[in-house]
Amino acid sequence: MTAKQEERKGYNPLLKNYPDSVRINRVSIGAETLYTRLLARSDDYGDYDADPRLILAGLYGKRWKNRQVSELKIKKWVDELEVVNLVIRYQVDDDIYLHLVDCFKTLRSDIKRDVRYPKYSPELLINTGLPVHGTDTGRTRPPNQTRLDQTRLDQYVHLFNKFWKQYPRKDAKQRAVRWFEKNKPTGEDVGKMVFTIERQKKKGQRLCCERKFMPLPETWLNDGDWRDAPTQADIVKQVEDKAAQKKIDIEKEKQTIRESVIGIKLKGMTTKELKEILASKDMMIKRQYFTEHWLIKEILSER
Repeated sequence: MTAKQEERKGYNPLLKNYPDSVRINRVSIGAETLYTRLLARSDDYGDYDADPRLILAGLYGKRWKNRQVSELKIKKWVDELEVVNLVIRYQVDDDIYLHLVDCFKTLRSDIKRDVRYPKYSPELLINTGLPVHGTDTGRTRPPNQTRLDQTRLDQYVHLFNKFWKQYPRKDAKQRAVRWFEKNKPTGEDVGKMVFTIERQKKKGQRLCCERKFMPLPETWLNDGDWRDAPTQADIVKQVEDKAAQKKIDIEKEKQTIRESVIGIKLKGMTTKELKEILASKDMMIKRQYFTEHWLIKEILSER
């Protein structure tokens, strides 16, 4: 073996120990087929698009045409491969790519490398929240980018989708996702965001304009207008307080009428006279005592 051969690190799994690979045998047949096709079609650094639609178009054109493969299946298989550490996802700008772990392709020095995607490096790794099993082959993360457990991931996805559904400008989604991942807003925070968005959609407000003039979701989130919005509990309390105050005001107004000249006059009438007022069809009498019907009924109930 030459010195040059001894310097080579890793191997192409298709050429050595592929059938007996522990990681390969942990995934489903569908995921293994996807991995094989990725090995065949990825560039010389083992990189490929992570968008399920592009994977369908590039690797499963005929099977997709025959409705044998779907986006949902592709997503499931990619997750399987990532869990066993055969592929990892990384991001450059707003695009996400797949990198095949330990996929070293033997190349002739006189042939130009096939490089079709941004080259993977550990700092580009994105956090998907999936538990990873198997050897960690140089897969490092920044200290603040730890993996979420599945419960936290489900909650995070639910909260982001709730925000995304309400925000009117659907651009730069991955940047908004990274903002959520970094800031980890709570359900109460997202409630404030939704409340502020609905308020700003009204005429004359910040989000009541053409889409191109609206701030990007990440910009809007960073501006922090939503932070001063009331919480759901605050809104409920405001409504309850308003209703209680209205009740107090009505009671004060009634008390004023009770103590007025007409109130004293009604209290001095006999039961018969009061009932005649209520039963009267005379328009003059009806108009005279229209606003005091409640007081007449109150006086009769007390007798």
